Amino acid sequence: MSKKPVTLPPIAMKNSCKSVMLRASLKKALVEHVKEEVGTSTAEMKLHPQLVKLVCTMVENSINNNKKKKIDKKALVIEVLSEVFTLNANDKEVLSKDIDFLIDNKLIKKKTIKLLFGSIIRTVGAILNVI
Repeated sequence: MSKKPVTLPPIAMKNSCKSVMLRASLKKALVEHVKEEVGTSTAEMKLHPQLVKLVCTMVENSINNNKKKKIDKKALVIEVLSEVFTLNANDKEVLSKDIDFLIDNKLIKKKTIKLLFGSIIRTVGAILNVI
């Protein structure tokens, strides 16, 4: 008697499970991007203000918070930078204060649809020019 393989129907993640999966995939993508950008100069870039602002802006533009999916953006930025660099408790406290400064002074900007759409058009145009 041969057993038939069991096929499960695709089930979409919902609510908090979806939020956890979104957070994990976003964290992984951000860590890879920051590691690629920083390269070998990790010592100089550890708590560089422009890098912190860049990661905050990437998180802000990547997450669309609503009532169902809540992701703590500040904690996510700290986790991403902690994974890229080895941060001790003092470094995390300084990083937290830097992020608070950026938020309080409205230095983290959400890109508009027009800017994002223009970026897509430039990318597609560059691809078409190469081909």
